[in-house]
Amino acid sequence: TGIASIDGQHRKLFDMVNDLHDAMQQKRTKEAIGQILGRLIEYTGSHFGHEEQAFRSTGYPEEASHKQEHARLVEQVLALQGKFNAGEAVLTQSVIEFLQDWLIKHIKGTDMRYAPHLKKNGIK
Repeated sequence: TGIASIDGQHRKLFDMVNDLHDAMQQKRTKEAIGQILGRLIEYTGSHFGHEEQAFRSTGYPEEASHKQEHARLVEQVLALQGKFNAGEAVLTQSVIEFLQDWLIKHIKGTDMRYAPHLKKNGIK
């Protein structure tokens, strides 16, 4: 996005998805994988909160639709976490690909639309 604070958070999200992938490849315990997934979900919520605060403080005109996109992902990932914790779902390569694809599409699409507005309004 060209906004250092947000780009740093995006890098951390990718690192966390990669950590989740590595834990699965190393066949770590369900508990260990669950902890990584939990941290990823928590950090994602924090990141979304940071973006949404920037939207509010700058009057971003697409705030409502962007927040809806955030809410949909959180819903999907919390449902996945619930199934994982209940033993109904196993994290697979397709889950990792879903997370990576979503991040890439979201950052390159939706997030790039807010970048000029936030930069113009002093968000760095």
